[in-house]
Amino acid sequence: MGAQIDQEQWTGGRVVRFSIAVVVMQALGVGIAIWLYTSLESSVTSRVWVEAVVPWLSHAPILVALYVTRKRSGRMQLWDWADLLSFKGLVALAAVLGVSFVVTSVTTGAPNSEVLWRSVTQALQSEGLVVVWSILYTGGRLALIPLVEEWLFRGVIQPVLVVKWGTVPGVVVTAVFFAGMHGSTLRGVMLVLGAIWGWFGTRNRSLAPLIMVHALYNAGYLML
Repeated sequence: MGAQIDQEQWTGGRVVRFSIAVVVMQALGVGIAIWLYTSLESSVTSRVWVEAVVPWLSHAPILVALYVTRKRSGRMQLWDWADLLSFKGLVALAAVLGVSFVVTSVTTGAPNSEVLWRSVTQALQSEGLVVVWSILYTGGRLALIPLVEEWLFRGVIQPVLVVKWGTVPGVVVTAVFFAGMHGSTLRGVMLVLGAIWGWFGTRNRSLAPLIMVHALYNAGYLML
């Protein structure tokens, strides 16, 4: 069952106001991230800290905008675990996750996160700082990013486009937007994953399975 959207809530100025809110909030976060990056000395230590905090600066403002405008973001539930906790739901989640990793390995190759963790340990040279960095880095990628991106793209944008244009155009256009939010080296794989996850989203009544797939994908990516 796909998400049901109250079209009356998404007409005229309400769509414009929500879009402006999201753009302004992310621009604020990205602006702070750029200022932080340019202000710090160009050292390995500063770069690893920027790597950890940028997702919080870029995504947390969007989360605020989504929360504030939640009543206008459609009827799709964030937390409805019925689909996810059923046997069929778990099998579907595992299948989508497996396909996602296959697509990634074929298109970009397996990442080497060991190099990242080694450089962080060498740069910070303090067990306490490494722990703080790890919490920021993993928390951003395993919790904040999956929640914000799935809520924004599959919870708000995609249902509106599906209602207006149909399932296939809505999923594809949302995937294009989703890919555009990522770096140039990842846009190809994110376009494909966005389409896969978008299709998966049309088969669920809530965002919980999508957030879980996104979080598990990021976790697997970090461990490779």
